[in-house]
Amino acid sequence: MRVHSRTPPLCRFRAIVLGVCVFIIFMWLRKRRSATDPSRLPTTVAQGAGGRTYLHRAPPPLTPSLLGALPFFPSRHPRVSPWHGLPLRDGGRARATALLARDDVDAVYLPLPTGARAEWAIRAAEAGKHVLVEKPCGTSVTEVEAIVAACRQAGVQFMDGVMFLHSGRLDAIRGRLTDGADGVGTIRRIASQFSFRAPEGFLTSDIRVRSDLEPLGCLGDLGWYSIAFTLWALAPRAPVAVTGRVVAAAAAPQSPRPVPVEFAGEILFPGAGTESPIATSFFCSFLVAHQQWAHISGTRGSLRIDDFVLPYCGDTASFTVSHPDFLLDGCDFRMERHEEVVTVAEHSHSHASAQEARMFRDFSALALSGQPDPRWPEISLAVQRVMMACVESAAAGGREIPLPA
Repeated sequence: MRVHSRTPPLCRFRAIVLGVCVFIIFMWLRKRRSATDPSRLPTTVAQGAGGRTYLHRAPPPLTPSLLGALPFFPSRHPRVSPWHGLPLRDGGRARATALLARDDVDAVYLPLPTGARAEWAIRAAEAGKHVLVEKPCGTSVTEVEAIVAACRQAGVQFMDGVMFLHSGRLDAIRGRLTDGADGVGTIRRIASQFSFRAPEGFLTSDIRVRSDLEPLGCLGDLGWYSIAFTLWALAPRAPVAVTGRVVAAAAAPQSPRPVPVEFAGEILFPGAGTESPIATSFFCSFLVAHQQWAHISGTRGSLRIDDFVLPYCGDTASFTVSHPDFLLDGCDFRMERHEEVVTVAEHSHSHASAQEARMFRDFSALALSGQPDPRWPEISLAVQRVMMACVESAAAGGREIPLPA
């Protein structure tokens, strides 16, 4: 894939996806609006990487879907108030603090750089706001534990912005991770890769190569997804050890030190009963062409997803289950392909069924219910712990790092 824009492709893609999704869902839900008390319309505050805070109040029909999305594209519709940029410098911090103190602001979406995220996530929670953050959730396990603790103490929902965990495709995949005739059997191996070839200027100007803003580089930006997928696939089993290696590093001129731009890791899980451990691996890179695949290998077959993070364009999401057969008859032998492509009715983007819309609906529903789901912060903390152990291993020359039980 060729990228002709200087805008980082994943950031540009995500902004476009969320922006177009906003418009389409708005037009669809507008027809279903109901007489809801306007004094309780959820309001979202979003803080962006450019150091600006945005405030938006969503009308009733948008409540389940649009929390945190509109700051990317200001709405000009008469029923949707325009956003207002509030710089976090030159006095903007005080105004942002005042916004968090408002009783008509219910939730915040924080796509701030990771290096600045913990402070505002904790302040939002202490102000009684539900918190949706971008990944990685912090620069350390301690930071994320502090964020989660603040949310728990305040009785508000915490969730990270990993969209694929909300996709309906995962339910279909889970149904094939079994010993049934159409399943893959006992999982013995998982491998994944998420990468993109960074455009010209990325390695000298993007915040993802600045250790003061994004100290985890490609591991935090891309590796988070692979770790999250692996933990999801093998849940409730917990990993016991990891290894990690920085394959390549780079630093923007303003960066105090280099960050990973290629990273390889292994995550070890215990086997069932007397079985040997399960070895999983992942690779993430800003230097390799676009790939986002995951392979799950079992005792009966294998499962392949070619687009586990950002579904390829279309109105379905799919994966492939393979049960090849090796036939031997005397001196005659052949390997037969037996594959099933499983599809789920789910649009890739810009639709109410798309995974990003599902994520905002799930978050909104939890925020409005007043009953936080502890599963989401537990997922984020588990990923952060594995990721930071990988960092520790890389710093120790690839030494295996045990994980606490």
